[in-house]
Amino acid sequence: MIDVGIGEMGLSKINGEQISTHALGSCIAVIAMDLKASVAGLLHFQLPYPIGNLNNPLRFGNTGIPIFLNQVFELGAQKKDLRLHLVGASSKISSGDLYNIAQKNLELARRLLNKNNIPFMDDHVGGELPRTVHLQVGRQEWEISEANPKGFNKRVLI
Repeated sequence: MIDVGIGEMGLSKINGEQISTHALGSCIAVIAMDLKASVAGLLHFQLPYPIGNLNNPLRFGNTGIPIFLNQVFELGAQKKDLRLHLVGASSKISSGDLYNIAQKNLELARRLLNKNNIPFMDDHVGGELPRTVHLQVGRQEWEISEANPKGFNKRVLI
């Protein structure tokens, strides 16, 4: 199992291996799957652009997304077979997202992917609840959970 934290990515070609990230608030998870090549990956970025020192380029969408996609293609994924999903960008003003980081993260991800002609789906973005994502290499289905005061809402997506 690969557990992806903020400013990290996880990639695998091992069929059945699970890749997960937890507590996506204003952050974005970029999920990449190529079922034909048996490649899957997940990037968890926090901010659209660097503020100050660029000590971890995966923490920022403008540098992390290109690095992530290059690694996905190096593992053998083909652009024509790649399924990309965006998850996250939840925002709760009471939690302090006064700068609208969630929306800026989402706009940056969409713009970068569109600029590079990489089709994607906004599967689960916006709202106010944090999300957890689980996917397995070689499987079309993946799971998303939303935290809420009564527990978790789980949903399997295709």
